[in-house]
Amino acid sequence: MPLVKGTKTITCVFPSDLKESVECQQVNVLPNFAMTNYASQGKSKDFNVIHLSSCYSHMLYYTCLSRSTSAAGTIIIQGFEPSIITRGCSGYLRQKFHEHEILDDLTRLTYEKKLPDFIQGTTRNTLIRQYQQWKGEHFVPDKVDIALRWSDKDPMTLLPVITDTTWHIIDKSKNKNVSKLNIVTTFIPTKGSKAVKHKSDEIDDNLVVNKKTKSSVSSDLNSNGPIGLEWNNQNWSCAYDSLFVILYDIWKQNPDDWTNNFKNINRYMQVLAHRFQEVYEGSVSLENIRDDIRHELYNFDSNKFPIGSNSTSVADLCITLLQSTNENAISQVYCTKCDYLGREYANQLGYIFNLEKSKASSTQK
Repeated sequence: MPLVKGTKTITCVFPSDLKESVECQQVNVLPNFAMTNYASQGKSKDFNVIHLSSCYSHMLYYTCLSRSTSAAGTIIIQGFEPSIITRGCSGYLRQKFHEHEILDDLTRLTYEKKLPDFIQGTTRNTLIRQYQQWKGEHFVPDKVDIALRWSDKDPMTLLPVITDTTWHIIDKSKNKNVSKLNIVTTFIPTKGSKAVKHKSDEIDDNLVVNKKTKSSVSSDLNSNGPIGLEWNNQNWSCAYDSLFVILYDIWKQNPDDWTNNFKNINRYMQVLAHRFQEVYEGSVSLENIRDDIRHELYNFDSNKFPIGSNSTSVADLCITLLQSTNENAISQVYCTKCDYLGREYANQLGYIFNLEKSKASSTQK
């Protein structure tokens, strides 16, 4: 979808023996990308090229138009139907607004302790019905905007009774096959129809379910996907949980190679490689490793790696775990004029990530 911005003149010059010249004008275009109105939500565009002819409601018109930062930068291509935004909102949407106004008045009455005791609904439908039965179908709260007020011409009838399905807490420790038989449903099949029976619904009474012992939250360690850790809500472990999951998922792709790589960084990573092997074999959990290394880091620097309801910087954790203790660089003073070479100094470099220039300026970017 192009953005039109001025014109560009191209002149074609022929050899000197020809007296004719050809001149053509080309529109100067900037390639742009197309998106749906739903995908455009949350974005702002200085030049907003919109196509309204396929929008079927005023809400879609609003979404497209409101992406623009100015009227001058809004470009509407092809025609559109004005009545979509002039004829008023749909009956469904008006009904929704009416219900919101009643719920708002119920909230006000509850706060002011003026709501009668017999209005004790726990669902939206029940509360609105009880309010209508109390006040009458034609009652409109005083604070309802004039454009939304209902009347004989635009009535708000008594809401129908809707029976909600009963909630059930599924106990995973019980037989899953038996629980399928007890599911409450309001589905009513058409008279004369036959229900389609899937293979998954056929329950074999002689089926034996192999039970697995759950040793820790970090079960299924040999699965292909990354695993998670149980967050320690007493001693906040967010930074450790996020980083250790990533490191373990990297390590288990090729344990032999990554064990050597980890050992060459520093002693913390060497311990991690050794303990990851124990996790892989199922003898310990990642939570155990996290807590052990966390206490070691706390003894090393209690300010950077606190215990309790205090956040640890994942950046500090990364630098400490990934900073090499080996001599991986040499610094030396060198004079470019006299070729003087000073003493060599061995350095242990840390890993520094400078994100200043690559910071995203918006959610979209």
